[in-house]
Amino acid sequence: MSATIISDTSCLILLTNAGKLHLLEQIFDKVYITPTIAAEYKLHVPDWIQVRSPSTRQFELFKAILFDEGESSAFALQLEIPEAILVLDDRDARKLAIKLNLKFMGTLGIIKLLKEKGLIESGRQMVSDMKNAGMRLAPVLEEDFLKMIGEN
Repeated sequence: MSATIISDTSCLILLTNAGKLHLLEQIFDKVYITPTIAAEYKLHVPDWIQVRSPSTRQFELFKAILFDEGESSAFALQLEIPEAILVLDDRDARKLAIKLNLKFMGTLGIIKLLKEKGLIESGRQMVSDMKNAGMRLAPVLEEDFLKMIGEN
């Protein structure tokens, strides 16, 4: 996939805890995070993840709306890299992305891409790994996702 993403902290932490962070590099051309997200991540950021600061003005604007500094910085950076897809799991952040007509996906979207690219054999197992790593997922959403990827 020839795509660029800006990841929020939750996806990075979940993938790291599941031992799968390296898979992002295999499906995306560029992976960006902000210094705020890097600080929230609290681990060494791999060299293939680019850390880039958004405009302070944009960041403050989103911080007033979202309150979460990591998500706010990701939104601000997306305005500067409009081809990038935001990776967001927070419901309120996703609602704002819809209102602003921004491209986004969640961790489940990444699992779907990994399955489509043949980088994982089982979406069900990956979801289980992610839940064990701390992902919160409503049973009905999990069931719908597994049906969507043909693993019901």
